[in-house]
Amino acid sequence: MARFPGFDVEGVKAICEHLDLSPGTVKRLMARRQRPLPVKKYLSFILAKRTELDAWRAGELAAGSAEETATQ
Repeated sequence: MARFPGFDVEGVKAICEHLDLSPGTVKRLMARRQRPLPVKKYLSFILAKRTELDAWRAGELAAGSAEETATQ
């Protein structure tokens, strides 16, 4: 049973494994102003939902390909 109902990814390490990114990259993405990583901070816990992380990644990939198209 999950410690935090509604959240299925707990901790930076689990987010790193899900997104296949390094801890430094995940922390940088959490802190940025535009399109930050969709996480919730509760006390000392970092929580996320797999569906939100997947949707965020899809949006990042779409934004990246749109930027490449605009510069060509």
